[in-house]
Amino acid sequence: MLSFDVNLPPSRYAESRRAAEFFDRTIGRLRALGGVTAAGAVEYMPLSGADSSTGFFVDGRPMPEPGEDVRTHYRSATPEYFRAMGIPLARGRTFTDGDRAGGPPVALINETMARYWRGDNPIGRRMAITIEALRLQPSGPPRFDIPAAMREIVGIVADVRHGGLQADPLPEMYIPFAQRPVGSMTIVVRTANDPLAVARDARRVVATIDKDQPIANVATVSERLSASIAQPRFNVLLLSVFAAMAVLLAVVGVYGVMSYSVALRTREIGVRIALGGQARDIGGLIVRQGMRVALTGLAIGLVSALALGRVMSGLLFGVKATDPVTFAAAGILLATVALAACYLPARRAMHIDPIAALRNE
Repeated sequence: MLSFDVNLPPSRYAESRRAAEFFDRTIGRLRALGGVTAAGAVEYMPLSGADSSTGFFVDGRPMPEPGEDVRTHYRSATPEYFRAMGIPLARGRTFTDGDRAGGPPVALINETMARYWRGDNPIGRRMAITIEALRLQPSGPPRFDIPAAMREIVGIVADVRHGGLQADPLPEMYIPFAQRPVGSMTIVVRTANDPLAVARDARRVVATIDKDQPIANVATVSERLSASIAQPRFNVLLLSVFAAMAVLLAVVGVYGVMSYSVALRTREIGVRIALGGQARDIGGLIVRQGMRVALTGLAIGLVSALALGRVMSGLLFGVKATDPVTFAAAGILLATVALAACYLPARRAMHIDPIAALRNE
């Protein structure tokens, strides 16, 4: 998927009709390019950082009280935008070429906004947004003409994380571009070929319609997605390096301390062997005593990590601060290291000459 922005200058496209004609012709010629399977445009591209919201009114329901204003994020979109972006239709229908200026006003909503109807089917219901219902007057305060701004909901589309991958989906409303033309749109082209190769054709298509009109922010949708998570990705990389260093220090520290504690008992081991102690029993004793200390420290560490992990909950995505798999993996790793640190020195001690051990000190 290739995307690029087109910002028509108001001086040349002051009439909304001219803006609508420009985008209709541009998208039509983009569809005709070889390998292009879908082309559409939207007012605010997901992950672009641009958005707009307004209040709304539902036909048959009382107007919200002051301070209880419910809002929706609205944007104009062309009929094939949803197919180009791969946004599935949940219920009803998407826009068609018949949803044009002068026709019945319609709208699409996303699944999050559909929950406003509390289980009822919103398709076929009518609603109006504040920005379209507001009427400015030469003299006097502005007024609302809600009946004239009513739109019929004809479909429900899947949610899109417009603000970022970590942001929850917001209530969204899509309006047919032909019924609300704007001069700034992002065009999305889905192609079976290399999307960057289509960029050259896109510039040529726009130039044939308006030779003075540039396109901006040319990028694949994958590149936009990657750019939107650049900072979280850097945080993950940085924290991963620190975490790896912490694990390495913990492993080396645990192994070193346990090995040293066993080495200090070399003379004791020699005495036990000299008095007839079995090597297997002595090894088991050393491992049990060492693991008792290690498991006590591990339990204290896990409880501390459980308490301090909540501080980092804001940096996590798709996993909880108390994720049992993460805690279990860390515990098993350190317990295994402690077991090896107890067993390997004990194994060597079990095979030493008692005389050499007694001479150790």
